[in-house]
Amino acid sequence: MGKLAGNRPRYVAVWRVLLGEWLGWSDARFAEWVAQFDDDLDDRGFSLFYHEDELYHVLHQLIPPELAQRVVWGQSVPNSNALSGVVGELWLAVTGRHHGAEWGSPAFDWQAARERVDAALKRHGSFPGEGSHA
Repeated sequence: MGKLAGNRPRYVAVWRVLLGEWLGWSDARFAEWVAQFDDDLDDRGFSLFYHEDELYHVLHQLIPPELAQRVVWGQSVPNSNALSGVVGELWLAVTGRHHGAEWGSPAFDWQAARERVDAALKRHGSFPGEGSHA
């Protein structure tokens, strides 16, 4: 394991909240999803993996497929980069702060974060739990 592997528990804990608690993923589905990042989490893979925070790797999972399709294909020219705006809005909704701020303390209010994410999805005409992402 590389020297950054000590960050693994923090990343997995955040992902468990978002995917397990918020989206209702089973332990098996969650473990399978995390397994795709094992080399990176153990600092044996992509050297810039830990350059991004915990949310970078998971926020797209919060976007219901219906919303993703509407954002990407609902333009005159399909644009997969259009999702980056939604992802950025969700990042701010989860953290409640601007990019780079320290937000992951043990006292972090996950319920307030979920309410902000739900509100952000509703602004886009999508509702939490909608679609097959859950």
